[in-house]
Amino acid sequence: MVWQGYPTATVSAMIGRHPRAVRRCVRAWNTEGPAGLVLGHAPGGRPQRTAAQTATLVATVQHSPAAVGFGPAVNGDSQILQASIEEQYGVRFSRGHLRQGLPQHGFRGTRPTYVLKRARPAEPAAFAERLATLKTTPPRTP
Repeated sequence: MVWQGYPTATVSAMIGRHPRAVRRCVRAWNTEGPAGLVLGHAPGGRPQRTAAQTATLVATVQHSPAAVGFGPAVNGDSQILQASIEEQYGVRFSRGHLRQGLPQHGFRGTRPTYVLKRARPAEPAAFAERLATLKTTPPRTP
């Protein structure tokens, strides 16, 4: 359309693109020909965490909360990661953002499991037997 003499503003309104995008395409065509219009690899945005902050994140996850400077009664979670990076670098990341960075370094989030302190050893075994029986027994019809 530009070669046919339409102004850039008209072409951009017709195809629903910004005039700057139209000018960029025309410039790419003029300098590189058809190859200039082929979409390349988009590198993505800049990382939000620096390498030092990422190293702190990984070190915090690898050690217990007590070893990183938090109390012995504290469970390791995203609040610990958030507080550790904020304390060292003065930057506050959301907990969700910090959790998203963990799989890139081979970690995965899990929830703590609770163990009964005074469980009788025979009861879990009896429950497992009963559960296995229930799974294999067909339900009764009224």
